[in-house]
Amino acid sequence: MQLRRYLSTGELAKLCNVTKHTVLTAIDKGGLTASRTPGGHHRIHVDDARVFLEKHGIPLTRLAGVMPAVLVVDDDTDTLNLIRRALADESIIVELATCGYDAGVLAARLQPQLIVLDVLLPDIDGRTICRQIKSNPVSQNTRILAISGLKGPEAERSIYAAGFDDFLEKPFDVKDLKTKITALLRRAPQAAMVAQ
Repeated sequence: MQLRRYLSTGELAKLCNVTKHTVLTAIDKGGLTASRTPGGHHRIHVDDARVFLEKHGIPLTRLAGVMPAVLVVDDDTDTLNLIRRALADESIIVELATCGYDAGVLAARLQPQLIVLDVLLPDIDGRTICRQIKSNPVSQNTRILAISGLKGPEAERSIYAAGFDDFLEKPFDVKDLKTKITALLRRAPQAAMVAQ
C-alpha cells in the first residue's frame, strides 16, 4: 500500500497556496525533506509533504488529489482509533466521522477513493449511505468497505445488495483490514493522482 508519489516544488507550492520560492526556502533551511532528480530538480515525497502540511497547520485534505483518501465512518471511537493507527504508516489521507451527517460533509469535501463504513450507525443505516453514494454519478466509483457486527449469510447478502464492494465482520484482524483496503484502493479510480 506504500504508493510512491512525489511532488515538484511548484505542485507543493500550489497545494499550500504559497510561492515556489517559499517551498525552495523551506528545503534549503531543512524544514522540508526533498530529493533531487538527475536534472537537479527537487522532488518531495508525499509523506514528507504531509509532515510539512501538518507542521504548518495546513489541512491534509489539500493532498487529496495526490494521495489516496480514505474516509472511515463508525460511531465506535475505539474502532475509529484502531483503523487510524492501522493506516498511520501508509501513504494515505485518513479522515474520521462518527455519524452519517459528518460522513456526508467529509465525503463531499474530500472525495475519497475509499470509504470504510459501519453498517449500523445511530442516525442512518450504512446501506442507505452506500446506495446514495453509488447512485450519484460523481461518487459512484468510490469503493466502499462495510464493517459490521452483523453476522450470517442474510446479513452479508443485504450488505452486498446495497452496493458495498467488500465486507469485514467485526471484530476484525487489522491485517485483514489492511489487505482489503489495499485491494480496494488498487481498484479505485486514480485519475487525479500525481504519479512520478
